[in-house]
Amino acid sequence: MLEDGAIHGLDQWKQSGFYSQPQGNSFIAPSDAVKREATEAVYALAWRASSTLDFLLKDGNLERYIASAREFRSKLSEADHQEIENLGREIFNNLFADGASSEPTH
Repeated sequence: MLEDGAIHGLDQWKQSGFYSQPQGNSFIAPSDAVKREATEAVYALAWRASSTLDFLLKDGNLERYIASAREFRSKLSEADHQEIENLGREIFNNLFADGASSEPTH
C-alpha cells in the first residue's frame, strides 16, 4: 500500500490518521483521510509485533533462546561458522538480487 514500498510514508499516514488534514479550502477528518484497508493493515502489524514481543519477553523465553543459541554456537567449529556465514550471504543475495550489499555495517 506504500508507494514503492517506502516505509517513510508511514509517518504521513500516521499524521493523517490522528489529525485533520487540509483539503482544498476545508479540512478532512482523520477517519476519511486514511483508507480502511490501511488502518486494518497497520492494526494487524501492531498486533503481530506486540504479541510476538509478549511471547519473547514473558516467562524467560528470551533468556532461554539466547542460552540455547550460545550453546549451539559453542559446539560449532570456525569452519562451521564460516560455512553458515557463506550460506547466509548466498541466501541474502538470492533474496535481494537488486545489488544490495550483504556486508555487515559496523
